[in-house]
Amino acid sequence: MRRTLIALTLLTTLAAPPMASLAQARGFDPAQCGRIQDVDLPYDVTRAAEGLTFSGKGEVIVVSAQAIRANGRSYAGPEVAAYHERLGRFLTQADAMARQAANPFAGGGAELGRAASGMCEAILDLAASSAVIESRFSGYASPVRIRLK
Repeated sequence: MRRTLIALTLLTTLAAPPMASLAQARGFDPAQCGRIQDVDLPYDVTRAAEGLTFSGKGEVIVVSAQAIRANGRSYAGPEVAAYHERLGRFLTQADAMARQAANPFAGGGAELGRAASGMCEAILDLAASSAVIESRFSGYASPVRIRLK
């Protein structure tokens, strides 16, 4: 299914108290959300037992807990499992955020604040994991394109 990510302005316009209280409970600094400049996922995504499949623009990228397959090449390193987990978490948070933002009856600002905080944390975690993978898998570009300030 095609993923459309939330507008990043939504992250900065949410009330600070719900976001901050949840973030502090997890040891996450919500001020870091301001580092997020852009997030793009220009692929269709399929979740299956064998992994996450990103397809589009004539490309297919498969990320499992064991390996990444992209452009006819594979990479299997110790950091792939964490990258797979963070991609999955990002997709789950994006779904939760989209549902929360689209439903005006879903519990108001506190619920939306928690969803935004989770989304922000998932983006920053994925950005760090993607940087590690891209530095070790020559020519690979993560299907989730994240630009930070």
